Amino acid sequence: MFSSLRSRLWLSYALLISVSIGVVAVTLLVAFLRNPLVYRSGLPRLKEAINTVTPQLEKAIPQGMKAVEEELQMASRRTGLRYLLISSPGKLFYDSGKGQEGGIALLALRRIILNENEVPSGLYRDQNGKRWLYLSQRLPEGMILVVAMPTRDLPLNILIRNEMVMPVVLAGLCGLGLSVVLALAMGAWIARPLQKMQKEAAQLAEGKAVGVSEEGPQEVRELAHSLNEMMRKVQAGQRAQRDFIANVSHDLKTPLTAIQGFAQAILDGTAQSPETLRNAATVIYNGASRMYRLVLDLLTLARFDAGTADLVFEKVDPQDLLRETVRRFSPLAQKAGVILRLEDASLPVLFADGERLMQALANLMDNALKYTPAGGTIVLRGKVEEGHLLLEVQDTGKGISPEEQTRIFERFYRGNPSRSQDGEQSSGLGLPIVREILRAHGGEVRLYSEVGKGSCFTLVLPLQGSEVHREHQGGKRE
Repeated sequence: MFSSLRSRLWLSYALLISVSIGVVAVTLLVAFLRNPLVYRSGLPRLKEAINTVTPQLEKAIPQGMKAVEEELQMASRRTGLRYLLISSPGKLFYDSGKGQEGGIALLALRRIILNENEVPSGLYRDQNGKRWLYLSQRLPEGMILVVAMPTRDLPLNILIRNEMVMPVVLAGLCGLGLSVVLALAMGAWIARPLQKMQKEAAQLAEGKAVGVSEEGPQEVRELAHSLNEMMRKVQAGQRAQRDFIANVSHDLKTPLTAIQGFAQAILDGTAQSPETLRNAATVIYNGASRMYRLVLDLLTLARFDAGTADLVFEKVDPQDLLRETVRRFSPLAQKAGVILRLEDASLPVLFADGERLMQALANLMDNALKYTPAGGTIVLRGKVEEGHLLLEVQDTGKGISPEEQTRIFERFYRGNPSRSQDGEQSSGLGLPIVREILRAHGGEVRLYSEVGKGSCFTLVLPLQGSEVHREHQGGKRE
């Protein structure tokens, strides 16, 4: 019955308000059962009686106790109240109700003696169960006057009919009714955006590309915003998965088609001459090598995504990495007619995975050679800035447009093939691998490029705190 949020909100409001009204009602009922009304109405009468008789007693006390008793007898007959006169030690001099309800004097004496610094008053039930309202007043010469009047408990029906009880009861009922209405309105106000969100989320589950409305209270808006962000990431992941399958299929299909075709030619006997067989073997080898590199790149990215990439951190000389990169790519640069230059510098020792950094530099060099025309220049340099080591690969190629720069580190993104010197597109995995390697080292890769002037890729590595990345260290590289 109360399974929905709206009904539970309404029930919680109703219970809260009902409990509050119930506590107030019980408090009022207990207060009336203790006769506060009798107390408030009888006390002025006792005060008036004391104020009237006190001046007379002050005049009679010097004349003796007989004169005092006569004054008190006259006051008792005139007011119908009970008068007691006692001394501070507790001796009773006079009681107008002596022989009738003598039990009240004992309490009055005790209460007065224990409260010497104040004027006592209150309710008292004597030995016979009778309730008394009393008030005392100190007189000259250590005398204490006590005036008392009997009270009685009012029946419950009289209390309920009291002019103060009924308005309170009616006000409570009106407040309860109004609170129920407000609880229903507030429950609907809070639950409405959640119900709308639930319907829109159900449409998302059915595959409909609709967003969740970000409205309602702040917490609901934040929840809707989180759902929209999650939806966008899921959709982006789905698109990336579709693109991944399509790109991998395309990159594998081309070499596989060539391998299958030339292998079939060899099996059919079409390729019989030594030159034809050598050509077929070359195509098959190049196609297999291309697929092997693609599989290795995919495996590398998968390991970085899963956090299982084996990085062996050790002390590395960054200048040695740059020299080794120049040594490896010098033959390719000479073949392409590109000038490859290294700027020597004194660089600090770095705690890093040297082979992974070499892989990152090699990927950047592949791109630089691919997009730098003959006669161009590629410069490798290292420097230190603000506690970071910077390894730069700068070329004088055609440059990268601002639109491509925003996507160049996306997986399988292929730039404009016209920038390449051979017109061949890459797999689109080299730069994403570079970025993952730098992230594993706590660094980043930066790009600065101008169309027509060239590009500069910078590997930014922290010099301090690189030990925190040892969690990637597997101790042994496969």
